[in-house]
Amino acid sequence: MSEENLLRIELFTETYETICKKVESISENEIDKLNYLEIKSLANELKNFHKFFWNLMETYNFPDKETYRTLTDNYLKELGEICFEAEIYNFKDTLKQKVKDILTNYLDNCLLNIDNTFLPFLNNTIFLKNLTLGIKLLDAQHRSLFVFIDKFISKVIENATKDDVEKVVQYLEKYADKHFHDEETIMKNSGYSEAESHIAEHKKFKNTIAHIKSQINGNNSELIEQIFKGLNEWLIKHILGSDKSFAAFYHEKSKN
Repeated sequence: MSEENLLRIELFTETYETICKKVESISENEIDKLNYLEIKSLANELKNFHKFFWNLMETYNFPDKETYRTLTDNYLKELGEICFEAEIYNFKDTLKQKVKDILTNYLDNCLLNIDNTFLPFLNNTIFLKNLTLGIKLLDAQHRSLFVFIDKFISKVIENATKDDVEKVVQYLEKYADKHFHDEETIMKNSGYSEAESHIAEHKKFKNTIAHIKSQINGNNSELIEQIFKGLNEWLIKHILGSDKSFAAFYHEKSKN
């Protein structure tokens, strides 16, 4: 995968997270707190985001691209009609309620599904071919994580039990301890100057797992979804970003 394509996908995931937070925040606002200019600005952001999203789906031939396009076109059309009506008749409470309903449905039926469909699709069909670092131990450990995601987590995501969550957390704790220790040892032995910031990413991952572990006994399916989302974002941002940077340094130094 070219550096340009990697940057496009990293930008997509970052923009997606920002859009989700913004849509969720506005949809949960009280009616009297909704601001027309804010809604109009969001509508323009969503149009740009989905142009970007559509371009990526086209580039990588995502199977459900037409479904997403139809859904998003409908929601954006409804939002545009409300903005037009608000320009003429003012932003009345009835229109504000429509905005809340549209954004809630859009978040549930479209945006949140990207976590469970498009990002895993990228990982399984695109990134798996580009994960090789050329460092045998680390490559083997990365592959084991992919297998676990594909063979277990993706299968229980809809109806996860407490036992399922505990198995996932236990696996990830052991994986993180072993993999991060091995990777950090190789970094330090090679004199990698960016080791400190890389290790900070490892600590953040461990903290996330610890937080999820503390939430067991709640909504198990929701916890599994958090893990599934977090792992897919991790594979995109960390392995294809930070790990690839280290691998380039490692191989360059090995030549000397």
